[in-house]
Amino acid sequence: MVKVRFWQESGRFCFSCKGHAGFAKQGEPDIVCAAVSALSMTLCNALTHCAGFHCKVQAGDVSVSCAPSLRAAYIFETITVGFYGLTARYPEYVTISQSGQGGTKWNIP
Repeated sequence: MVKVRFWQESGRFCFSCKGHAGFAKQGEPDIVCAAVSALSMTLCNALTHCAGFHCKVQAGDVSVSCAPSLRAAYIFETITVGFYGLTARYPEYVTISQSGQGGTKWNIP
């Protein structure tokens, strides 16, 4: 199971993603993991190229934290929508938790 978490902490926008979907048999391509990877990489690439933040990406678990800005809020909101779409289609393989103010809205101080 992939566990995705979005939250705001000390005014920062935060995201983490851990685990493996287990949708496909071992050794076969896993479309759910591929979708999770694509959304996670899109978040990091968009924050880097569109909002001016630096993201360090390594294979495996992903963790992102950035200062709030209007561009970052749009990026986080878009990726949140993408992950909710993924969990709607594959609820037994991906879960989302979200905490902090505003529900799915990203508060900009």
